[in-house]
Amino acid sequence: MPFCNGTFTWSNRRAGKHQIASKLDRFLISDNSVHLGGDISAAILAHTGSDHWPIALQWQRLGDLTKRPFRFEGFWLSHPTFKDFVKTIWASFFPAEG
Repeated sequence: MPFCNGTFTWSNRRAGKHQIASKLDRFLISDNSVHLGGDISAAILAHTGSDHWPIALQWQRLGDLTKRPFRFEGFWLSHPTFKDFVKTIWASFFPAEG
């Protein structure tokens, strides 16, 4: 996973010719994450006093996958507890009067 800013995630905190820096910290992502789509990037965050810089994985998904159209299947009506289930759920979301 390449970083969108910077190269190194660790430093020995010395200056000049004694400075050593390396990319020690990384993110590994699965193939499934890539196939789900979106923009995946890793960013090196501000130094906080440690010899390691924190890194953050950022994943911008394409669209909102939770908003799907409701599909009604007629066979649901044949289930023996379907109507009671719907009444119970609706009662928990809507006030009894109004």
